Amino acid sequence: MTYLITTVVMVFVYPTDTHPPVVLPVLWNIGALMTLVGGYWFFFFLRVNVVHDGQPPWRLVRADLFIGSLLASVTFALLFEWVAMAGNILATRAFAGLYVLFTTLLFVSVPWSKFAHMFYKPVVAFQRRVEEADGASDLPTPTTTGRERCPPSHT
Repeated sequence: MTYLITTVVMVFVYPTDTHPPVVLPVLWNIGALMTLVGGYWFFFFLRVNVVHDGQPPWRLVRADLFIGSLLASVTFALLFEWVAMAGNILATRAFAGLYVLFTTLLFVSVPWSKFAHMFYKPVVAFQRRVEEADGASDLPTPTTTGRERCPPSHT
């Protein structure tokens, strides 16, 4: 969130001829690094184990679109900043283009990635509770309650 908020503030509040307060770029870098650490940790260690399913470890599917484009976007944002500070014009343009490409991909691909489920599932759960409360639900009434809904696994 720090990365996102500071990006929005620096882009829309401070025009190109005005320098933002020193704290904003520092917070932006901290937020970007935190996003990368958490994102790469998730991608390499917490993602579904595709090797267990007999697939190669670098297999990417549609569900990986959000995390992949997020990591590429933030990585190229930091690289863009670093080469811009170094004064390399050609690398600055290349990394700026890659940053814009992956940021665009990040936002355009939201309907096809798992990110949309973060908003969809709570809305459906809320709708189900409202329908059950006013008696308008067309779902069948559960025959068991509480823990009895999930039968014990037999080994």
